[in-house]
Amino acid sequence: MGKYFLLLASALVLLVTSCKKDDSAPTVKELAGTYQFSKMTYQEGSSSEKDVTNDYLNDCAKDDQIILSVSRTYTAVDAGNSCGAGNIVSAWSLLGANTLKLGSELYTIRKYDGKNLELSITGNNRGVTSTLVRYYVRQ
Repeated sequence: MGKYFLLLASALVLLVTSCKKDDSAPTVKELAGTYQFSKMTYQEGSSSEKDVTNDYLNDCAKDDQIILSVSRTYTAVDAGNSCGAGNIVSAWSLLGANTLKLGSELYTIRKYDGKNLELSITGNNRGVTSTLVRYYVRQ
């Protein structure tokens, strides 16, 4: 009976460890696609993260998209309700495991699961570290 229990326990450990989620960094090919903007949050210092989508964006910017092509062209699409700015085309690149360069701005990939993309950018606001996070959903 002890041998069967040991065999069953070993098989269970093997099953659990072999099904572990792959935490590897996304590739250019995996990231390439069209993403719909969903919201934006802001955190200053140690305060809690706050949804600032309605505070900082006009309605015409809330329906915008970004397109990341495999050829590393980045297009910010003025989709839906137009702001009048038109589309912006630039380059994008993946730097290291979790840094995404869109045009001249460097973002940290906070989350990417194949569907949801969270990009954060951290700076200094009046001597306090602040973080802005943009949330996108793959189309």
